[in-house]
Amino acid sequence: MPLKFVDHYTRSEIQSHPDWLYVFGDNFERKGLGGQAGQARGEPNACGIATKRRPSRDEDAYLIDGDYDEWKRATVDAYQKIEQQLTSGGIVVWPNGIGMGRAEMPARAGKIYTQLMSWAWDWRDRFGLC
Repeated sequence: MPLKFVDHYTRSEIQSHPDWLYVFGDNFERKGLGGQAGQARGEPNACGIATKRRPSRDEDAYLIDGDYDEWKRATVDAYQKIEQQLTSGGIVVWPNGIGMGRAEMPARAGKIYTQLMSWAWDWRDRFGLC
């Protein structure tokens, strides 16, 4: 089944579609309720992908391209969960703008952001859109 791009979603929407997988921007510490994490964190059908080191506005909380290898290791489980959901015929809800808001990824970690979006485009091309 396909990838579904959305601007926003709510916790009640997540709970209304227990068979869908909702992706949200997360951090290495898996804490915080800013952005879409406030709607998705703790839901069994939600999957966080690290877009920051930790939930803070401190300079060292942001990812930079030098964090690429650590980021890749930190996202393996999320990548596999999304891949499995799509391969098994499920729907994955992907937030437009992931990594662009609080995480400032395009400006701070362009290489990582490009990889993240490359995954999304690959899934879109292989599984389609809904």
